[in-house]
Amino acid sequence: MNSLFKLLSFILAGLLFVYSCTEENSTNPPGEENLPVYFPNSEGTFYKYEIIQTDTNGVASMGIRDVVYLEDTLINSTRYKLQIDSIQTNLQLSVSSSYFRTTETGVFYFVDTTGFTNTLPDSLQSSVELQDELRAYLFPLSEGTFWTVYRISIEVNEFLSFNLVNITGKYISDETLILDISDGTQTINTKKVEIVFKLQTGAADSVITFNANTWLTEDIGIVKMEGSAVVLSLFSGGGLNLSDTSIIVTQNLIDYDVK
Repeated sequence: MNSLFKLLSFILAGLLFVYSCTEENSTNPPGEENLPVYFPNSEGTFYKYEIIQTDTNGVASMGIRDVVYLEDTLINSTRYKLQIDSIQTNLQLSVSSSYFRTTETGVFYFVDTTGFTNTLPDSLQSSVELQDELRAYLFPLSEGTFWTVYRISIEVNEFLSFNLVNITGKYISDETLILDISDGTQTINTKKVEIVFKLQTGAADSVITFNANTWLTEDIGIVKMEGSAVVLSLFSGGGLNLSDTSIIVTQNLIDYDVK
């Protein structure tokens, strides 16, 4: 792992996931009324997910993730909702907080970059571009919808730059899922989204790619997540974890209460 890779780990480990407003593309701009809600945000809304994690050796472990939305918080004159994630696996409990906001066009999470610029080497002070929001989803989720989730750019010199991190989202298709919820089995229609995380630790280095999918249902929210733990940990309050990049995670909704 080179010094730039270590720098990336340090920067992203402390960032609270939120999505960037740049490079949006949707073939069907939303109207002003009667928009479907794929990410309810009311205070007190609660979700419980069953976690199945498979490691490098193919050994599976189980866990539970609880998510709750709490009171509004004002950050840099922008109002966000507080999200608390509690993840229990192998008798270990981790609790984390993040901040998100929703609009008619998407879901955004606050990224706390305070102090990170001051920790960078002098040679990188003016060459690293950090964004303070991350875009989780671009609405409406329909054919052709593609967006930038988050990006960290490095300017090597006036002629050469590269993306240290480039995370993108894309609507894939409508898909029917069967969920085993606490009050019975439900067959639901979902919107499937692919998240692609591309990491390049140097201008001449190969790009490393991690993939994950999420499924969203109208008036409920996220009902399933599946793919690389590197990606899903960022979306589940766990920060950046590069200790074992081969881990695959599935999270299935098993209970919820949308206020």
